Amino acid sequence: MKTPLRTLTCALAVASAFAAAPAAANPGLQRVAGGPGASATLKNGVLTMHWPGGSSRVQVPADYLLPKVTVGGQLGGVSFDGRTVVLSYARQGQGGRSRFLVAGPGKQLTPLTFDGTVAFDAVAPRGSTIYLTRRASATDATRYKVLAYNISTRTLDPVATKIVFSASGGEPPNGWTMQGQPLTRTSASDGSWTYTLYNSREYPFIHALPLGQGAWAACIELPRAWRGRASTLRLRATDERTLQVLSATGDVVATADLANWKLALTDPAATS
Repeated sequence: MKTPLRTLTCALAVASAFAAAPAAANPGLQRVAGGPGASATLKNGVLTMHWPGGSSRVQVPADYLLPKVTVGGQLGGVSFDGRTVVLSYARQGQGGRSRFLVAGPGKQLTPLTFDGTVAFDAVAPRGSTIYLTRRASATDATRYKVLAYNISTRTLDPVATKIVFSASGGEPPNGWTMQGQPLTRTSASDGSWTYTLYNSREYPFIHALPLGQGAWAACIELPRAWRGRASTLRLRATDERTLQVLSATGDVVATADLANWKLALTDPAATS
């Protein structure tokens, strides 16, 4: 899916739902895990954070929630080390602004406000960078740009697609965009990468986002023939730079080598 755009533009049909969930829809208990010993729980307006060697509790204003990152309701918002949690306002885009709260080891909540309709995507392992998607068109609710917000410098940069590859090999990334629905997500064992499986009108693909390593990403194309079963596929990171795609029965159907930017299919015939 190539268009003359140099920044990564997410056309997520469901992203507006993530960014503007009704405030009245109280989810009750929310819990999400980070790395080993790290987690965040939000219940009755109290955010409880755990990390190796410590924990904290802080009261959260009404209508702030742990953010959803897939259509199935998978939650995000906690850093790998557990010392940073990002909460999203339930009505993002209201009044032309989007709001977030960032919690750290203490009891202070740091507010962040951005123009437009913005949704949470990911957070760097130690909380240095927050990744977001922003609606890019006033008339097309499916067009979004992926952005990286640096906490220390308070700068917001576009995330560029630098690598694109499939089982057939690599191709120039210039002008690449993404269009589809985020179905499932996993992370590298050290929290350095987040992998999200999308399905689109053309084929399923994986958005590989290196966290805290600059504003760039890689896209891994999966076979067009897998589009009909994309919702049954799952991802498994076996080490920091190897990602497996699993079938509904748990069989490995593809392996992505992110050290050499190669994709190997278990069934070599399934390349169409």
